[in-house]
Amino acid sequence: AHRGYDELLAIAGKLQRAGIAVGEIITAGTPAFPCAAEYSGFSASGFLHRVSPGTVIYCDATSLAQLPGEFGYRPAALVASRVVSHPRADVITCDAGHKTVSADAGVPTCVVLGHAELEPLAPSEEHLPMLVGNEAVPKIGDVLFLLPRHVCPTVNNFDDALIVRGGAIEALEKVTARGREAPLVGAAFGREAVLTRT
Repeated sequence: AHRGYDELLAIAGKLQRAGIAVGEIITAGTPAFPCAAEYSGFSASGFLHRVSPGTVIYCDATSLAQLPGEFGYRPAALVASRVVSHPRADVITCDAGHKTVSADAGVPTCVVLGHAELEPLAPSEEHLPMLVGNEAVPKIGDVLFLLPRHVCPTVNNFDDALIVRGGAIEALEKVTARGREAPLVGAAFGREAVLTRT
């Protein structure tokens, strides 16, 4: 990663020598931000350097696996799910399919907090089957807390979030990232396009 930052500084230097001011450079999403934070070239560069690790705000299973443990990250967004069936001795099903926990990071889509013996399988739209280990099997109606592998699109699946502190519900907050894309009807279909509802 540092070699790439060396090249970035060389480009910024060329721009500055050409009379183009470089006031700020933003690097590094969540996986690479520790490398950017320790790269000494940015502090002596003369421009403002920022990192943009968005996933660390909520944290997810992927980030916890990738980021150094000494950073002390903990999950801040979980999905509450309920066990809805026990179709076989070695399988339970909960009500958290890929419309709930994003499947874009692949299978398993999540980790079940406090239940290392449960192995999430491929979800359907509404349901998530899980292989059960030799431990005590959760009963129908039990609540499971799921830590998504990719939290960003998972959070975007919900209108509201429960804010929990110390095991008690403190507030209900709107997920303000939802519904942010305006339709591009004019640009996509021409100015004379008219939408009708049937």
